[in-house]
Amino acid sequence: SRDRLIHVLNVEKNYRLEQTLDDHCSAITSVKFAGNEDIQLISCGTDKSIYFRNAQKLPDSFNFTRTHHVAEKTTLYDMDIDITQKYVVVACQDRNVRVYSTASGKLKCCYKGSQADGGSLLKVQLDPSGTFLVTSCSDKSITLINFHSGECMAKMFGHSGLGGFWEFSTEEGK
Repeated sequence: SRDRLIHVLNVEKNYRLEQTLDDHCSAITSVKFAGNEDIQLISCGTDKSIYFRNAQKLPDSFNFTRTHHVAEKTTLYDMDIDITQKYVVVACQDRNVRVYSTASGKLKCCYKGSQADGGSLLKVQLDPSGTFLVTSCSDKSITLINFHSGECMAKMFGHSGLGGFWEFSTEEGK
């Protein structure tokens, strides 16, 4: 949210407030949970930071502790977690997609998320197989990219506004 706080609520306990995280110094643009066995909370914001936190199990709740902090030189607008839970992909103001390890917080790779010369990447989403990702740019374009190679597979225009919501089908041929 714009107040730079993340409120962690316990759904099983009538949405009881468990913890408030205040690591960011400006608006938070995306928060995701990751992890197969260990739970992680990853957040990014307009302060150009990504915070990685691991959950510690308490007797009747969880407590998130910061494990990694990554400071970039560009604003980070959106994130998604790959199917293996090993990588977080981030849509950035400089039109790049940055891929970080969820375990170490280290940058794995960086590639162009839009073929445009202007605008910012506002949204990113991986497909259910983890093969492709799609980005939405403020120039009203949508780009389909091979997640593993960074190769642009298709680029589309045609929205009268920003293309920010889409869904991959899990059914073949549809």
